[in-house]
Amino acid sequence: MRILSLDYASNLPGSMRHMKGGTERFARDFSAHVVEQGHNWIGVVQGPPEQTAAWEACGEEGGKQFFRIAARSMPLEDFASFKNVEEVAQEFQFEIASIRATIRATHPDIVFLNGFSQYSWLLLRAAAEEGIPTVFQHAGIEVLAMSYYTDLYSEGSLYIKALLERNATETATANIFLNEHSRKACIESVHPNTMSGVSILPLPHAGWGYRESVPRVSETRSIGVVARWERGKNHAALVALAKEIQEQSLPWTITAVTAIPSTQKNLEFKEEYRSLIKVLAPMDHEALRAFYKEQDICLLPSLFETAGGVVAEALAKGTPTLISEGVGWVDEYRETGMDSWIVDFSDPKKVVETLKKQFARTQWPETAKLAAYIQEHHDPKKVFTQYLSVFESLTK
Repeated sequence: MRILSLDYASNLPGSMRHMKGGTERFARDFSAHVVEQGHNWIGVVQGPPEQTAAWEACGEEGGKQFFRIAARSMPLEDFASFKNVEEVAQEFQFEIASIRATIRATHPDIVFLNGFSQYSWLLLRAAAEEGIPTVFQHAGIEVLAMSYYTDLYSEGSLYIKALLERNATETATANIFLNEHSRKACIESVHPNTMSGVSILPLPHAGWGYRESVPRVSETRSIGVVARWERGKNHAALVALAKEIQEQSLPWTITAVTAIPSTQKNLEFKEEYRSLIKVLAPMDHEALRAFYKEQDICLLPSLFETAGGVVAEALAKGTPTLISEGVGWVDEYRETGMDSWIVDFSDPKKVVETLKKQFARTQWPETAKLAAYIQEHHDPKKVFTQYLSVFESLTK
């Protein structure tokens, strides 16, 4: 098969750019598996609108080809001027035509959308116009992510962005969700009228070797967080928790791996955050492994999270994660006896009490069950093989 997919500058041959998140890692790892299995990967990267050519080859490595498409990134607020999806397509007809030209030149069998964005919608629209089957992986639910920013964006702009996500869901030949939690969230928030070829395929774990989770005997505690600086990640809950820890004079330290924007927006909150929480800059995977290993427990307080790689990555280094009800791992936690690791982060006193109980234990046998579950169901080769099976079913 020839698979044309949304890809990223960090994955280009020779790139020195730092990988920013799970979708970029997924593209890197999945593309490697695709090539190993004898298929071809065509990575399409969003380029600057001022580049000389509308689309151009920008690298080749093994069975991978990369193309850069000149495409604008329109500010969200500007979407308020549109009344429907067709008006958006008309506005971006140049970009769509460029992607269609790339499709005709590369002859893909499948177009794969690794997450949703303005750019991925353009890929889907172009593929649909060319009659190419499309697979939409719902790595996030954009409608929910944007719902935490209603004070910054108008109702009209959020409405059109929601329409685009619904259109992508309805147009895709197949829709892949990381768990039942995110499938339900999509139905409840995106409100698709139809949804074809639905599959539940888990987030592949990075493949790190597992070590046993053993509670340390210590008064001092290290609590870790790895999260982008977004409202949906619920950094506000971490500040409230840090205040409660301080109020109770507990010898616990919260350390967050995140990048706080150097802007004047929410400056008071940022300063308070830095005063209560130790902040480390985003780091590569090797450094991240060491970070997880140093923590007693990690936290994932997200208001909504389709999955969250932190759970598997931290557990692989022997560190369990306390999660909120909004995190996609909730069903797997309950299935493996991890119920006591799900907590309401809106109540910092309750979070502290939960942490105290976990720290007081001499064993965490349920974490071994979750680790075994992840190794069986989230194995990268197994998950990627399932993806290819979905693709192959659409090309017969």
